[in-house]
Amino acid sequence: MAADQTPNPFFRLEAVLKGRTDLLPDQQNLLDDLLSVVDTVLDRLEGSPEDQQELRDEIASLLLADEMARQGYTDVTPSGLGLLVTDAEGIIRRANRRAGGLLHRRPDLLVGQAVADLAQDENRATLRRLLEQAHDPENLVQDTEIELAVADEDALTVIITAVAMHDLETGDLVGVKWLLDPGGRRDEDDPTFDTEERLRATFEQTAVGMAHLTLASQFERVNQQFCELTGYDKDDIKDLSLQELLHTDDFKADSQFMRDLIEGRLETYTLEVRYRRKDGTLFWARQTASLMHNPQGEPQRRILVVADVTDQKTAEAQLIEALNRSEELYNVSRAIAVSDSIDAVLQAMLDSEYLGDPNRAAVLVFDRPWLDDDDPPECCDVMAEWQRQEGDLPPLLESSYLFEEYAFTRLFQRDSPTVIEDVGSDERLNEQARQLFVDSGAGTITLFPLKANAEWYGVLSLHHADYHSLEEDRLRHLSGIVDQAAVAIASRRLLEAEAQARQAAERANQAKRDFLAVVSHELRTPLSSIKGFASTLLADDVEWDEASQLDFLQTIDKEADKLGGLIRQLLDISRLEAGTLSLEKQPVTPAQILGVAAAQLETLAASHELAIANPPDLPPVEADPERIAQVLANLVSNAVRYSEPGSSIEVAVHANDDYVQFEISDQGPGIPPEAQREIFEPFNRATTMAREQGMGLGLAICRGIIDRHNGRLWIEETGPDGTTMAFSLPLT
Repeated sequence: MAADQTPNPFFRLEAVLKGRTDLLPDQQNLLDDLLSVVDTVLDRLEGSPEDQQELRDEIASLLLADEMARQGYTDVTPSGLGLLVTDAEGIIRRANRRAGGLLHRRPDLLVGQAVADLAQDENRATLRRLLEQAHDPENLVQDTEIELAVADEDALTVIITAVAMHDLETGDLVGVKWLLDPGGRRDEDDPTFDTEERLRATFEQTAVGMAHLTLASQFERVNQQFCELTGYDKDDIKDLSLQELLHTDDFKADSQFMRDLIEGRLETYTLEVRYRRKDGTLFWARQTASLMHNPQGEPQRRILVVADVTDQKTAEAQLIEALNRSEELYNVSRAIAVSDSIDAVLQAMLDSEYLGDPNRAAVLVFDRPWLDDDDPPECCDVMAEWQRQEGDLPPLLESSYLFEEYAFTRLFQRDSPTVIEDVGSDERLNEQARQLFVDSGAGTITLFPLKANAEWYGVLSLHHADYHSLEEDRLRHLSGIVDQAAVAIASRRLLEAEAQARQAAERANQAKRDFLAVVSHELRTPLSSIKGFASTLLADDVEWDEASQLDFLQTIDKEADKLGGLIRQLLDISRLEAGTLSLEKQPVTPAQILGVAAAQLETLAASHELAIANPPDLPPVEADPERIAQVLANLVSNAVRYSEPGSSIEVAVHANDDYVQFEISDQGPGIPPEAQREIFEPFNRATTMAREQGMGLGLAICRGIIDRHNGRLWIEETGPDGTTMAFSLPLT
């Protein structure tokens, strides 16, 4: 070959084949054959056109054999039958010895001819029609009686059966097998024309399952592919009916179509049905059914063609699921985006159909963001909650839960959901957490982390009353929804915090204005009394007896004490805010603290029934007894101010492993819910129902003193029958 000639394509083919020998180990024999043919071509570049055509036919034959092997079609041919294999255009690519013997030609000389050219002139159209119909995936098997041309005779009458071979993925025609049966002419009066041999040939030449059934849906015979699909042996399946293999719902649908088939309303039908394997598992199949008739046109049996489409159905289901989830994610995201509150964001999340019908959900927010290298928060508050039927379960809203008490550090995870499948037995729950979840009506709980701007600030708690399992892909989908909601919740919290700060500032300004008015009134009242009685005593025109003078002086002394108390409160709140309030801490027992405060408490509660419960042997605390006595006095003074004379006021104290707790209970009207959040702020008063109004500094001072002792002050209980205020002090 001259250097300036275009390289022969066979050289390129040889290079490609050699490059793929390690990629197709299962088809090594085929590749070796192809390489052998290509080597021969390279040796015969100057050969005749006939030689080159012969080589092209050999390559086409090998490629068709490769495609047949890939699709699962075999060359198995019943004994005594001739076999021709053509490509989709009807060109013969393979021929067995029996076919060559019937046509009196060498098999290799048949390769490259059009199958239609084997028939007599008047029959060529018939073979072309069979080839054209073979492109339809529903025409898997066709047969006819035809005369073929024989080399040294006029004609050979055969029954020719065309078996279409289709790509199982695309449905395109791969090739056609032509079975030549010289076993006699068609006898229209012979009811046994469909012989076992020809049926067997039809069955075993297809890569899909095939079955013959009686009109009562009892199996008569099946091919090997049908056995591989169902897991039954041929002997076993003869004792079964189609009803035993089909899913109940699918058998009902098949029966209806079968009636239409027998009554002539349909010629064929195709259904996607579920077959039950011998081991009990199910697979999806595309089932095509038609009837076989005798020469008189009467139905004899039903023919089923069954192809496994489980992978296709699974892929379709996954695609539909992905589309549904994408659509739902879009809808939920839109709902979250337009939500104007945390409650609305929570409701938008709960509209997801993938949550599995929860009976309760709650948004828990930490008292501070939980950073990677930081200690866990101290507590979390319920900022929003939802339950399927309002009032069925105790409310969680605005409740606060201590991390240490409920062992939340073992449950909450920063980067993935926590699934508690069984609240009753999960070992990660301590008794307090288990009881909390049981009381909230939960059997299974899923906890999703809430993060925004790289900060982990809370948890979404999703409750199901009964056992509920979430698959991993569903958890990932829900986590995506929760992540969007987490950002929205964080934004709403910022907006709410800004609004609350603005309202708090307005309330503070109003409180300061009120405070100035109160202070001016509270200071002016004792000063006016002091000034009035002092001026009276100093008057020159009146002489007072000793009893009157003593009464005036006692009034001046009482008003001076009141004035001094107001000034001390103002100084205390100022020092607390400045952080300069002095404390003289020392180990002291609760009994000693109550001893310091007893006289003042009895004086304050002189118009009430005061009861002080002081259990002996309580452990000591590190405290300033004078300041804690001041706290007790302020709390008892509040109880006196807000309860009727003669009602009881109780002071109780008890201890646990970590702290001592004091409780002061009254029988007043209680503290309104809307006032409870601001009751410990300066210049705020719980209600206007007090018999004597103060400046609203007492509880703020109490909280400041308790905070300086590393303790906690809170409202233990409030209602129409009174209020219980409590504070705790850590043990030494």
